[in-house]
Amino acid sequence: MLMELYTPRWQDTNEGATDGIVLRLDESTGSMPLSTVAECYAQIYQDLDDAIGYYTESGLDRNDTEVWLPNLNVAYAIYARAALNRQDYETALEMAPQARDGYPLMSNEEYVSGFCEPTSEWLFGSYADDSENMWYWTFGTQFACNGYYASNAAYGAGDIEKELTDRMPTEDVRMSLFLTEDKFPDFDLYDGETMNLTYGFFEDEDLCSQAQEYCASMTPAGLDEPYQSGIYYLNGQLKFWVFGSPGLSYLCHIRSSEMVLIEAEANYFLGNEAEARAALVELNATSGRNSSYTCDKSGEDLFQEIVDYRELELWGEGFNWYDIKRWNRDITRKSFSEGGNCHDATATTITASSSDWTWDIPETETDYNTDID
Repeated sequence: MLMELYTPRWQDTNEGATDGIVLRLDESTGSMPLSTVAECYAQIYQDLDDAIGYYTESGLDRNDTEVWLPNLNVAYAIYARAALNRQDYETALEMAPQARDGYPLMSNEEYVSGFCEPTSEWLFGSYADDSENMWYWTFGTQFACNGYYASNAAYGAGDIEKELTDRMPTEDVRMSLFLTEDKFPDFDLYDGETMNLTYGFFEDEDLCSQAQEYCASMTPAGLDEPYQSGIYYLNGQLKFWVFGSPGLSYLCHIRSSEMVLIEAEANYFLGNEAEARAALVELNATSGRNSSYTCDKSGEDLFQEIVDYRELELWGEGFNWYDIKRWNRDITRKSFSEGGNCHDATATTITASSSDWTWDIPETETDYNTDID
């Protein structure tokens, strides 16, 4: 992650010759220059090779329920991520299938169960229990649809990009997790009265009633209903839930679905378009997410299909910024007046060439490390 944040995308590093990060392999505290991007990735690969070797040699594994502990699959998964970011597609394609071995894609029933407890495809996640409640400093407090803020304030819990959902088939199970326009066919949400066109929350009483009914129908068994504040937003999410107050839930970091998408992307860039399409079919049709899904696309259209389904599948799980940087694509967010679902203050375009994609090394490092300019 440090490499993703503090160094340019791989294609802008002159095959890794650009400065990377401080590659400190011991507990020393003296000044140390930056290593190259290539040297940093070489060390990441070495660490993962060592981990895989140790796991294999020892046979050490975790209990099936202990998703907060790493194991051999997690090592393969991190390897696949690092290789994808380095545009080493052969290695990514080698590691991703091994990472998801034994972790089948979850069923539709699991997919709509709240993303708050482990399912069949959780490779790695954070532990959650009342005895270790982090209270208001949790993901669930802020971003769960039945977490503290969605239930007690007018903030909502995050919403998906409307331009994306407009391209997605409504029968897909993942689309059931968002308050999209198709859920409310009797209303013109952009008529200036039904919905607030600055913030995107529903104002019409009948529309709010329908939204409440839909949210109640989607509430997983045993969990509190979402948005008890009575405030509903266009494309508001019903993906992330909590099972304890104010924001108690497990948090997933790596899933098998991500590995399938890595296989699709790696195959695409290696010129294996048939294999890339097959990965999309496995993710979308074979899994049951959309049993009627087929894919006959090629070239740029196929790549856009991979982009769209990666964003839909992994929405809210912390990938989009890193993906857009890796793909060297612009971010475009449209306001409600433009037919989108962003507040005017955040409706903007950030170009791929912007310096915003590479973070500055903090002064707390450069103040004490005189070998860094």
